[in-house]
Order: sequence, then structure tokens, then C-alpha cells
Amino acid sequence: MSTSLLFPVLNQLLPFLFIFYMAVEIFARNPGNRLHLVTSALFFFVGVVFLGDFLFAALPYETAYEALRFMKFPAVFLTMSAALYFFVMISKLGISRLWMHVICMFPAIGLIPLVTDPSAVAVGQRGAERTELFSGPFMAVEVVLVCYCLLGSYFLLVRAGRRMAGKNWMQKERQRIRIILAGCLLVGLLLGGGLLIGAMFARDGERIFDFVSSYGVLVWVFAIRHSMMKYDLLSFAGKRYELVFELSPNGTVVLDEKGAVVEANSAFRKLAGVTDNEPIEGVCLSRLFGVNQAFLAAYRQSFRTQTPLAMELAIINKAGRVLDVELIGEFMEMEEEQLAFFIVIDMTERKSAERMLARLAYEDKLTGLGNSRKFYQMIEEELTRGFAEGDRLALLLIDLDQFKWINDTLGHSAGDRLLQQVADRLRASLPSGASAYRLGGDEFAILLPTGVDDADATGYAGRLLTMLAEPMQLRGSFYTASASLGIVIAPDDGREVEMLIRQADTAMYAAKQGGRNRYHRCTPELNANAQEQMKLIHGLAAALELAQFELHYQPQMDARTGKTVSLEALLSWCSPELGRVAPAKFLPLAEESGAIIPIGNWVLEEVVRQIRAWLDKGCAGSGITVTVNISAQQLRESGFVERIASLLERYDVPAQALRLEITESTMITDMRLTQQVCKALMERGITLGIDDVGSGYSSLSMLNRFPYQYIKLHHSLIQGITQSREDYIIVRMLVEMARQLCKDVIAEGVESEEQLELLIDLGCREMQGYHIGVPMNAADIVYYLKGSGDQMAPPAIS
Repeated sequence: MSTSLLFPVLNQLLPFLFIFYMAVEIFARNPGNRLHLVTSALFFFVGVVFLGDFLFAALPYETAYEALRFMKFPAVFLTMSAALYFFVMISKLGISRLWMHVICMFPAIGLIPLVTDPSAVAVGQRGAERTELFSGPFMAVEVVLVCYCLLGSYFLLVRAGRRMAGKNWMQKERQRIRIILAGCLLVGLLLGGGLLIGAMFARDGERIFDFVSSYGVLVWVFAIRHSMMKYDLLSFAGKRYELVFELSPNGTVVLDEKGAVVEANSAFRKLAGVTDNEPIEGVCLSRLFGVNQAFLAAYRQSFRTQTPLAMELAIINKAGRVLDVELIGEFMEMEEEQLAFFIVIDMTERKSAERMLARLAYEDKLTGLGNSRKFYQMIEEELTRGFAEGDRLALLLIDLDQFKWINDTLGHSAGDRLLQQVADRLRASLPSGASAYRLGGDEFAILLPTGVDDADATGYAGRLLTMLAEPMQLRGSFYTASASLGIVIAPDDGREVEMLIRQADTAMYAAKQGGRNRYHRCTPELNANAQEQMKLIHGLAAALELAQFELHYQPQMDARTGKTVSLEALLSWCSPELGRVAPAKFLPLAEESGAIIPIGNWVLEEVVRQIRAWLDKGCAGSGITVTVNISAQQLRESGFVERIASLLERYDVPAQALRLEITESTMITDMRLTQQVCKALMERGITLGIDDVGSGYSSLSMLNRFPYQYIKLHHSLIQGITQSREDYIIVRMLVEMARQLCKDVIAEGVESEEQLELLIDLGCREMQGYHIGVPMNAADIVYYLKGSGDQMAPPAIS
């Protein structure tokens, strides 16, 4: 290379190549970014300026003019426009697109004299050195545009710096502006210094330090590149990865083949319970998280097969915190080494919420025991497992005996406290592997572990009853709440859940009927009774519609006159399938099923209708009275009093012709409501009596709380009056008490002359029983009255 080309190569060609490389580099890192595109264009035009300078110096004289006019100076003006576009974009000036193009494309007017005036530029030759010559107008245009570009650039940079002041989130953007501004100032100094030094040390008219100004432009270009590369982090993949890795809210860790940490972010360190300064590189994940062998085995298997891994684990970090995490891993190759990239997601709060929802869904809120949903799920699982392994499963169904009384008397809060104490005792009594549940109300269930036999189940039931029978403290006093238990064992008593529960329920009710505070094992006899009850329930549903009910009437006699003074209506059921069913069998079922309401309404209407028929026939005179037993559900029914009044009015029957009897168990169901109903009935002239006094349900205190006109002694007392001194004393006491209270007494179940005479001696005014008269249908009652030659006398009770 000749000496004349050495300086052009160093001053112009090498900078062109370097700048062109930077232009390609900036564009390639983010081709879709507008700022990168403008920066690449800026660098390209600056490079073309250097290339034009080189060609101007290296080409023959004739061609050098063309390089000067059509390459270098067009590139100069386009460099100005590109620089303004760049500064407008980084300053985020906020102007419209039209004004942006007007401002940035203004320097392009310098192209006009280059195209229209060939003399705008020329080539001068002074010895071996070529010089650039300009026309006056072109020089003026160039100076104006250079000043416009420099002032505009500085203005945009300063405005951008002020706009970002005080905004901490724009610190990197402010730093980029400072670097570019410093680069611009340094360029100005180098350009001015280069021109000054070149003039001072010119030799024979040749400026030997002209390269200083050239490399000043390079400093400015490098400043822009540095700001773009360092502070525009999203412009390339490596920095993008680094940003996502460090700022991710989830723990991110890179592991080697042995599961040791290669790299981890701050979120992972927080999950692991280590500080940012504590070294964890090379530490196995199992030591940091205390993960189990299942994870290590799965990790090694996935690493060996290079398949993704996803697991949920409960871990204990180095700080001792128990966390639920989800690990999602993928494998990759970096620098010829196989590594695992894991995201560790903290699931502790979500798992805690899920567990809370599970408790709400499967746990009884009051007692903390499993609820009915949990019970059905567990019994299904236990039955499936037990049948597969040939084991037996015991189910105990528990119902509290006195809960309703405590709940009604002491209040619902006391009832709730009772249920909680029962639940605590159930938990304390559970053998290993057993579980307890509250099915609802005062009903509980216990599943004994597989492998139990009858002796295990009944032995545990006996111990449980003893524990439950111990007094419990409620509202400062102690109360006893016994329980009735039904026991079934699968597969002996069934293999299906519903069948087992139904049979356990049957056994539990058998325990209640047997006297309460006891357990009952399911037996074939119980199943047979249950089947019979099911038939009764199904038959009851259609008995009224099919007219299968009948009324019979049993006479009641005035002991003083021997006259019939009243009749008691007795209901019977004649079923084509079951035959004649005793009231004691079907009436309790009617009470439980709710069928007692329509049946009771039918009985009342039939009795009132029959009274009207007897009155019309004149066989009973005007003193006829008929007694009807009323259930608790009928008393609680809305409009009961009005319904009776309506019946009496419709059939034109006097209220004195109807007697209603209720038991004490009916009265205590809802004492306030019962008092109101009884008072309303008596105000309408209807006679009221308390039935089954002395049957075991009655309380003497109840006799002073309700409005009534007579009591009826239970037949069990009357049957023993001639043999048992105790029964005789009780009857005498009740008769005397009623006399003192100005109440009448009816003796029920008189079956012998001896009983009749004793009752007359004690002062009973009315008698009822087979010795007095058997139950008869309505037609036979007419013949009975007429055949005996007398009509019904006025009632002894009024």
C-alpha cells in the first residue's frame, strides 16, 4: 500500500468497517424494534460518510468529485435526519407523527443544492492533497443544518433528562441519556480539538492530525452503541433470560445431574430459607428442601430419560418452615453439560386454602367430626378395601336419647354444647384406625377398623354407652344424655352402604324401643320387622285413599247411673294385604311419616258426621258425646281450632258433643303452643281430657299447667288394681288429686266386676272397658243403644 493511501485507510476505511459492523450488530439483536432500526440506519449513514471520505481520497480525480457529491454529503444530511429521529425516540417527546417527520427530515433539504447545483461542491488539488471546495450558498445551508441538528439533539437530550428526573423506575433510561450526552460533548471537543491541532501542525498545507476529528465521531457512535447494549436489556436473548431469571416471583434453579445447585435466583433462596449472600452452589436440593427419596428417584429417572418432571412436595427449608411447593422441571444442554432447569412454585397458601375448603366440605362445623359426606366417602372406601382383603367392617349408628328435651328446655346453645361434649367423648373412645362422624342433628356414626368381629363391636359399644352416660355439665348443672346404638357388620349384614345404614338404623330404633341407653345388634328378626314396617308405611300411603280405615266406638258408662254417657272413637285399619292392623302398630308409623295429619282430619270429620247422623235418628237424645284422640302433629298444625269449629258448624253439631284427648307427651312437644290451642278449644265449648295418665309418660306438674276437664287413667293401672296394693294406692291418689283439682276421672280398661266395684268405691265417675262394652261400628252402636232400651244419658263430665 502506498504512503498516500495509508492515512485514508486508517482515518476512513477502518472506521467505516467498524461502524458498519456495529450497525449490523444492533439491527441483528432486535430486528423488530423501531429504535434499533433507526440506530442501525444512523450508524449506516455515518459509515457511508467515512466511506465517501475514503473514496474521495483514493479514487482518481474525476471520480472523486462523484463520491463527494453523490455519496459523502448526501450521507451527511441523512445522518443528521437519522440522528434527530434517534434523539426524538429516546427522548419520548410526545409529538404527533407528522411533526416528528417534519422536524427530523428538515436536514434533508441539504440534498436539494447537491442535486440542482453541480457547483455546490468541487475538488481542489493542492500538491498531493485533495481538498473539498463549497459554493457560498451550499456552505451556508450546511452550517445552518449542522447547527440545527446539534442544537436540536442537545435540546432533545436535555428535555428527556428533565422528563425522567424523579422517576426511579427510569434510572437506566436516564443513565443511557447521560452516556449519549457525554458522547456528544466529547465529539464536539474532539472535532474542535482535531481541527485546531490539525491547523497548528499543518505541514506544507497538509493536516497530519486530521484523524483526531474522524475518531471523535467514532467515540460518539460507540457511546450510542454502549447505551443501547447495556441499558436496553430486552434487546437480546441473553439479557432477556437474565431479567426473567432474576425477577421471576417463582423460585428458579439450575441443577446438575446429581441434583446439586448450579445457579438460583433470589425467589428460590427465599423458599430455601437462605440469604442472598449464603453460598448454595454445589449444595444438593435434598439438603436445602429436605425432600424425600421419591423425588430423588423421580429426578434421576427423568434426568436419565430427559423427560420433563412435575411434582408436588411438602418440604422443610433450612429456616424450619414447612412449605407446599410444586416443582416443574425441564432438561437442557449448556456448554456440553446436561443440566435441569426447575421452577419452584410456592403452593403453601393455596394448599392451606384447599385444606380449609376440604374441612368445610367434609367436616362438621360444630363438632369437628367428619360430616355425612365424609362418612359416605369413607364407608365406601373401607368396604371396597375390606371386601378385597376379606376383612369385616363394623358400623355403629348412635342416637342420643334426651337431646330433644335438653335442646327444647335449656336452649339451642346448650344443645350445641352437649353435642360438642359427646363428640369429644367419641374421639377419646375411638380405637386405633376407627373414625367418628356426625350425620346430622343428634345422630352419630362410628366406623370400626377392618378385621373386627361381633365381640369387638359389642364390647366397644358397651364401653361407649358407659362413657356417654356419665353426666355432662351444661349451664352450671350436670345432665345425663344416654344413647341408643345400632350395630351392623359387613359383609355379614350386607355389602351395600344403603343396606348397612338402613339395618343399623333399624337396630338403633330397636334399642330405643327396648328402653334406651343400650345397643342392639342387627338380627334377622329385626330385618323381618323392618320389612314389615316398610310394608306398613307403603300401605299407609294409600290406605286413606282406598277407604281402608274404619271407626269403632267403645261405650263409656256413668258409674252412678249405669247409663252410657259417651263413646270413644277407635281407629282400625283393614288392609287386603296385611289384614286387620292394630292401631299400636300403624299409628306410631303414621306419626313418623306425617300421615297422621290427613288420617286425623278424616277421623274428626267422620266422627262429627256420625254424631249428626245419630242425632238425626234420635237414638242418642241430645246428650251424645264422642271422644277423639289428638296427635301432637295435629295440635301444631296451623288452623287446627278453626278446622274443628268449621266441622261442627257444617254438620250443625254442638261443641259439647265432642271430646278431645291428648297425652302428656303431646303436651310437652311445644308447651306454649299446646296451652294456646287447648285454651281456644275450651273457649269454643269443646271438652278436653288428658289421656294415659299413669302410663309412665305423665308428670304431676303437667296436670297444673294446661286447661282440661278430666283425666283418663291408663289401663295398665286398672288391670293391676285388684292384685297390686301399689297400683291401688296410685289410683286412689290420682282420683283424690283430681277431686281436689275439681277434675273428673275416667278409668280405662275395666274388664271385671271386681275392678268396677273398687273404682266406684274410689270415686271414679266414668268407666270404659270390655266389661262395660266392646268397641262396635256405628250401626251396632245404634242397635246397642236401642236394644238396651235406653238412650245416651247426659255426660257426667261437663
